[in-house]
Amino acid sequence: MQFSYQYTLDKAFYRECFQQCAPFSAANKPKYLLLISLVALGLFSIYGLNNHYLGNFMILLAVLECIAYYFKEAWWVQRQLWSRAGGSKVEVNVTNKGIETKNRGNTMSWTWGEFLQIHRTDKGIVLVSNKGNHYLSDAHMPDGLLEQILQKVKK
Repeated sequence: MQFSYQYTLDKAFYRECFQQCAPFSAANKPKYLLLISLVALGLFSIYGLNNHYLGNFMILLAVLECIAYYFKEAWWVQRQLWSRAGGSKVEVNVTNKGIETKNRGNTMSWTWGEFLQIHRTDKGIVLVSNKGNHYLSDAHMPDGLLEQILQKVKK
């Protein structure tokens, strides 16, 4: 088996990557305990300690955390676009040994045994390894490659 294809790390790809990987990420859940604690400490500071500056600061931190959670996708996508890899071409080579990606002189490779899990999504696959999640989009793959990857990882 030998497949090669290319894609561009643009805004559309990063959006798709974030949306497809988010359900499998531990950071996807809101931090309710933190929010409740900040608001409670803020109210205690205002009414119990009579320290309005500290109380307002704590409540504003809770509001800031809510804003950060709401805009996390847009912020993540923008950070990726600002990175050195943003806007560049990625070459993906899939062989019997594993998967290799090349981007601006940076080469990363994974053997099939390194993948712990595989998750099929609406628009691609998320490969889980010890190094993190790795997303491959269906949109750029040659025909038949997805089925072969699914077979290799499930072995």
